[in-house]
Amino acid sequence: MTRKLFWEDPYGTRFTAKICSIKEDGIILDQTLFYPFSGGQLSDRGFLRIEGKKFEVENVTIDGDDILHHISGLIQNEINIENKVIGELNWEYRYGLMKAHSSQHVFSAVITEKFGINTIKAYLNFEEVSLSLSKNISYNQLKSALEEINEICTVKNLKIEIKIISPEEAEASTHNTRGEIPVKNKIRIVIIENLDSVYCGGTHVNHSNEIGPLFVYEFKKGREIKYYVGNKSLKAYTNLNMDILDSADYLGLPLFKINKKIKEQYKEKLLIQEKNKDLSFNYLNLLSNSPLDKINNISIFVSELEFEHKILKKTYGNFPPDSLLILNLTNNRIKILSNTQRVNANDLLNSFITRYGGQGGGNQALAQGTINKNIKDVISELRSLLN
Repeated sequence: MTRKLFWEDPYGTRFTAKICSIKEDGIILDQTLFYPFSGGQLSDRGFLRIEGKKFEVENVTIDGDDILHHISGLIQNEINIENKVIGELNWEYRYGLMKAHSSQHVFSAVITEKFGINTIKAYLNFEEVSLSLSKNISYNQLKSALEEINEICTVKNLKIEIKIISPEEAEASTHNTRGEIPVKNKIRIVIIENLDSVYCGGTHVNHSNEIGPLFVYEFKKGREIKYYVGNKSLKAYTNLNMDILDSADYLGLPLFKINKKIKEQYKEKLLIQEKNKDLSFNYLNLLSNSPLDKINNISIFVSELEFEHKILKKTYGNFPPDSLLILNLTNNRIKILSNTQRVNANDLLNSFITRYGGQGGGNQALAQGTINKNIKDVISELRSLLN
């Protein structure tokens, strides 16, 4: 069984060990500071020095009661069982994972305490956390929780400690501890002073203010949350702060009024879109009564305006039988609608492509594409092609 030095000294960065087993994809040591991938927390990174050679630790996994170190450039015949090993962690990476894991405990504890909502899934990356909650929360609830969480992670100095207890002790304290009791002889509990107690085998910081502020960058469906901690969080805050200042200067508004202005403009945009839809319907209905020309008893309608597909589909039924609607759009784009069996929209588009080059496709009723030259006189072109 590999001795778990990362539990005994989570702030340790160097250790000595010996090789107990050599496998095809890595080695097992008698003891290690490298935390293996488990509990949603990624494994540590770093190096192992063996017989004067330096090997990069690419991944660390659990192998029964042992811990398997997956190392690069492993040459089986150059190392032996009982060889001495000097291990060195990538401390910046480990510390980022510790901050992420401890922040997740704080976040989940606050959400549970304030709203009675549990965390059902947590993925812990370097200075980054993804959470899934058991129930939806609102933006205002998230804002309220974040105010408390960020105070804990920056201003307050809550002690985070580890306790090892027996299964019997765990059973007696289930009302005070989050999560299900692990089936083990010795059970590890992470306790945040006056806030939380949870079963956990991960690595953690000693005090909550080591975590620093959380920067939530994604909130979906009321229950999917992603955020940064550490340097990633500080960089995100700085970049966003400068972007907002730039936007405030551009809009000529005080910084804290930008959100209100964006919401107002979004409502205006929705109103304009609705008006545009009404105008589109009216325009197409009027256009259906005014063919630009007739070629071989086929009514030709031409427009340089662009319309939503749903609006086109709904209004094209009002056009007379044996009609062609040509939308000669900007950037040499073209859309052809046909309700006559005498003209296949896709064949007509291919005729334009053959003549001018381009690409596109469609079917009997609708075809669209881009041609390499703007069609200045659509009627003349159609007269030539249809005749």
